[in-house]
Amino acid sequence: MKPLKHAQYIPDHNYLKYFRTVEYYFCKKYELSRMDLQMILFLYSENYFTKTKFIEFSQFTSFNNKRFDKLVKAGHIQTWRKKNHKWTTKYELTTVTKRMVTRMYEILNGEKAISEHSQNNPLFLVDVPYMHKVHRNLIREMNAEFKVRNNFSKYNRDVSNGDK
Repeated sequence: MKPLKHAQYIPDHNYLKYFRTVEYYFCKKYELSRMDLQMILFLYSENYFTKTKFIEFSQFTSFNNKRFDKLVKAGHIQTWRKKNHKWTTKYELTTVTKRMVTRMYEILNGEKAISEHSQNNPLFLVDVPYMHKVHRNLIREMNAEFKVRNNFSKYNRDVSNGDK
């Protein structure tokens, strides 16, 4: 085996490497379409929004005039303030949906792992379609990579702090 000529560069931020797998997992776990999830990710930083703002962003995705009502009915969007003679109706993401997005960011940052147990992850059930199995393998790979990276960075912090 030949020795390496160059040190391997490991980027500090590599969010997009497993983005598609994380997106696929969240879509299946929460029964969302990709466009629904993208809409939720956009609305996450909006705090409160009107239906007009929702439709404005919908123009950048495949437009579905039933998406708003579908997300309300599924419990992802709730009314924050009802319309009256002074104000328009304002909406917000539900607490559960905000936690879902926070968890998605934690997974992409490598802070948390995606569960590999069938009771918590629909991709790990026994009788699943082929694409579930493909993403299941990528989840295992991603969890292993993040585990190694987190242990390596923890070791570097300990060494730089004088611990051994």
